[in-house]
Amino acid sequence: MRITADFSAGLKDLALPLAVGFWLLAAAGVYVSTDLWMRGTHMQHHRVAVRQRLDAWRRRVAGMGRVRAPAPAVLQEIERRVARVNAVSGVRGWPLLRVLAELETVWPKGAVLIRLTDQANRGRITFVVQSRNGRSLMGLLGRLQAQPHFQHVLLTKQVLTGAGASVRCRFLLLEARP
Repeated sequence: MRITADFSAGLKDLALPLAVGFWLLAAAGVYVSTDLWMRGTHMQHHRVAVRQRLDAWRRRVAGMGRVRAPAPAVLQEIERRVARVNAVSGVRGWPLLRVLAELETVWPKGAVLIRLTDQANRGRITFVVQSRNGRSLMGLLGRLQAQPHFQHVLLTKQVLTGAGASVRCRFLLLEARP
């Protein structure tokens, strides 16, 4: 009795896909190595150009010489003049755009800004806000008081206008000091 076995039958089915896979892997390796070589060459040329620009800047800086700082007395005079100009302009607090951006973060829905008065020389902003109900405006007042950006928030007057379903609450609101 003779037993014959053929173990290579399963490998014959895998030979073609394995060969194609190895060829694709080799082609990808060639592509990647060529790409890396090309990039390295480009970077080397770029490095030479950057080094030349750096040397040119160094020569320009060396040709300029040193700039001497003003004497301490002159610096003190400049500081005194700047302080005088700042005192004359009298602007305190934040610019108006920054205040409006901060207000936008806490502004309730349905509230309308009626009037805004920026008294920059006093560091104060006064504005009038109107809404259908006082709850949203009181919430605004509370959120503004909780904001670290405003040092002092004060409600000066509250007025109810209209009758019946069209009652509107209006605040002559807030002296805010940003």
